[in-house]
Amino acid sequence: MLKVVVTVTRNAAGQAQDPAVLHRPRNSLLLFSRLMYEKFAGTALAEHFLSDVS
Repeated sequence: MLKVVVTVTRNAAGQAQDPAVLHRPRNSLLLFSRLMYEKFAGTALAEHFLSDVS
């Protein structure tokens, strides 16, 4: 299970600034990223994911 917590701070004009995104547990996120890299290998999308987790 992958959980995500998002915190957004707004400025005086009400616009979003300084978003913080936390993924837990970290190992699940790393596995997901590696699987997405494998799925999109050879495409422009692959560069957005980790190719190797050590």
